[in-house]
Amino acid sequence: MTTVTSHRIRRNRALPRPVLRERVFRAALDLFRETGYESATIELVARRAGVAKGTVFNFFPSKGAILLSHYAELEARFASLLAQASPARPRAALVEAFGKAETLLRREGVIADAILREVAIDATLYRVNQASNRQDRERLTAFFEKCREKRTVDPACDPAVAAQAVADLWSGTAQDWVRSGKGYSLQRSLAAKLDLLFTGLAPARRRR
Repeated sequence: MTTVTSHRIRRNRALPRPVLRERVFRAALDLFRETGYESATIELVARRAGVAKGTVFNFFPSKGAILLSHYAELEARFASLLAQASPARPRAALVEAFGKAETLLRREGVIADAILREVAIDATLYRVNQASNRQDRERLTAFFEKCREKRTVDPACDPAVAAQAVADLWSGTAQDWVRSGKGYSLQRSLAAKLDLLFTGLAPARRRR
């Protein structure tokens, strides 16, 4: 063991575990963005973070676990966007939320692409994604319940059905957008589809 490595190990041991974990995590994300998820190895993550390979495994049992942790962060941000949507103007509020989500996904670049691919092949990430989708539907159901109370949608509409329709619209459109290379506006594509959906959800007096 070289003197430099020995000093680095001692410095790392002096760091609080949350600080060291965050350093490993951010180093991995930077590497994913630069080299692509597939090309990044745990050895390269350790080198970028300036830690031993075993230190990476202390916090993340696999490269997929790092991606999973980041997915949880993105989902929390998306949940926050939905929570801010105003039931007073539901269609415009959802378009705005999805526009911010597009900005977020564009910033993620190749990491967003990697998440989409890994959801299809990694059983753990798939289960987490399914749970996340259920939570999104629950949030949207609560949103449409408020809309119905405010009569900004037809009081006869079923909030759970409306939530399912919007969740499916978001999921399918976003996946197609990522697969196509993100060469067009996700927000505009979703806005056009929401126009059709809200034609059916509008209060009856507005449809005459």
